[in-house]
Amino acid sequence: MVQNPHQGRACGYGKGDYRSIDPVPIVKVLDDTNQSENTDNDWIMCVTLWSVDNEGNPTKELTKSRMVGNTIGESRYLYDLVDEPGSYFIFPSIFIRVPGLYKLQFRLIQVFSPDRMTLLPETEVISTICSNTFEVYPTKTFPGKSKPSVLMRVLAKQTHDIKSRSL
Repeated sequence: MVQNPHQGRACGYGKGDYRSIDPVPIVKVLDDTNQSENTDNDWIMCVTLWSVDNEGNPTKELTKSRMVGNTIGESRYLYDLVDEPGSYFIFPSIFIRVPGLYKLQFRLIQVFSPDRMTLLPETEVISTICSNTFEVYPTKTFPGKSKPSVLMRVLAKQTHDIKSRSL
């Protein structure tokens, strides 16, 4: 997890009132095989929302109705702040409807066979990671969005499908 969300504004159940969590969650895959740029899109990542207990431990996966937006992402082969390449998953459009304390769980799934010639008949979760605990505020008490991180700006310049209000 190279960038964890810290906060969000509850978006409610109406249309058009979507506010993404802040900052945008970014996950980098650490791959021991030193594969090249061809690993782009070999993986997908699925995001689920979890409630947390008093110690910040995930306790229960919540229903899909509490979180909307793009909860499945493809890997993107991008360069970081020091021009080092890597496979990144960026989730700029995740919206939480109900105020509270949450964590996001990210599941990495391999889609193609190692030879990249066939789609795998059955997929399995390769790795799982959770974000830090973050708070989703009611509209009236939301402290406001932060500016995009330097990492987010660098990654956004390399791909056209990242849109953020404050970039």
